[in-house]
Amino acid sequence: VQFTPLGDKLTFNTEDDNGIIKSVKVGDETVNFSDGFTLNSGAAVTVTAKPNVGYEVKEWKVNGTVVTDAAGNTYTYTAEGTKGAAISVSFQQVEYPVAWGGTNGTVAAAGYDGNQADIRGGTDVTFTATPENGYKFDHWTVNGERDTTETTNTFTWTVPNGKSETPAVNEYNIQAVCVPDTQSYTVTYAAEA
Repeated sequence: VQFTPLGDKLTFNTEDDNGIIKSVKVGDETVNFSDGFTLNSGAAVTVTAKPNVGYEVKEWKVNGTVVTDAAGNTYTYTAEGTKGAAISVSFQQVEYPVAWGGTNGTVAAAGYDGNQADIRGGTDVTFTATPENGYKFDHWTVNGERDTTETTNTFTWTVPNGKSETPAVNEYNIQAVCVPDTQSYTVTYAAEA
């Protein structure tokens, strides 16, 4: 590992490929930031990130430390003396409203209470269906479409990046379909004379 001293330069980068740094401004002037630059002590620079579709800014960092009071796509940094700084941004998928339930049965989602929650894209959720008496599990649906990947009453599903789908999906509904259990039984009995 080789470390390069920061010196008096400000540098800017993204920590993943889920967005870009769109612009860097000193006052009202947009500056070229590709090679970094110096900033006078006390001067401020405004950095604007542009997340990819279905993503949002997760956090801003200065010299590897999370900036706790920074939120959203824009961050303003004020230079401290003549020290340089490495400013970075990371992204995460947005949350989607996810609801779940069952026809002729109930559905539980591991780690979640009730029958709905806001869940971040990319999250794995395990659903378990419990049929009512006289019914058996048949299949799962996601937003009304039959899912053919899972044929048991336990379904592990990854919340997709719905905003990047065509057309965009803004919410999800997971349903377990249970059907009447029409098994036939033969009962044999003997009568005493």
